[in-house]
Amino acid sequence: MCFELVIDGRPHRITIDYFDRFDVINQESLTSAAVYFKMQFHRDGYKSARVVPGGYVSGSSSTYHYIAPLRSRADQHRPLFDVYGRFGLTFAREVRLNAVKALREQSRFRYEGGASLVRYSRSLSEAGSARVGIDLPGNGDFCFRLVDYLAVGTAIVAVPHRTIMHVPLITGTHVAYCSSDLSDLIDICQYYLEHEDKRIELRNNARGYFDRFLHRDQLAAYYLSECLSRIS
Repeated sequence: MCFELVIDGRPHRITIDYFDRFDVINQESLTSAAVYFKMQFHRDGYKSARVVPGGYVSGSSSTYHYIAPLRSRADQHRPLFDVYGRFGLTFAREVRLNAVKALREQSRFRYEGGASLVRYSRSLSEAGSARVGIDLPGNGDFCFRLVDYLAVGTAIVAVPHRTIMHVPLITGTHVAYCSSDLSDLIDICQYYLEHEDKRIELRNNARGYFDRFLHRDQLAAYYLSECLSRIS
């Protein structure tokens, strides 16, 4: 997506790249862009300094209608599920199947989800009703599910991202990373189930991260600030 930002009567082309491949940059668009926001921004960066992290967005604008009531319900009621993770199999099929298999075969906690999808409002509600939410890659390392978890305030256990936000997620603070091979996925979930104080801290930090950095108003402000600082 491209738009023009006019400063002192001069138009500047701005690109927002939401393509899921972190290793692909649209060179034609980059050539004409004053600033190129890449949502799947690789942690090692890119050759051009004009390519900057673009953050990420929620799955739907309707997310904002659910945030407050889901957070309130989570604060006032006992969670319905221990661990939650519902995934389609169109993307990242192997890792998703392996994770679901491990979660279903264990007997340490109650797992809700599987390799099937439900309507968006239900998935948000389920995530908000769980103590722990599992984040797995989709077509890209970041997917809408991650931002939805942050928005409703789920304690997130995730496969390590090769991509970074404009304000990096910190493991143990905003998200808990398991091993890429999922070998400690169950152990990490159990840890946060058994240590309620750590889990609530992770959940509250997730909410705070979304509110400060990924809420649409905050993300828009970051884009404008970044453009103004880079365009002379």
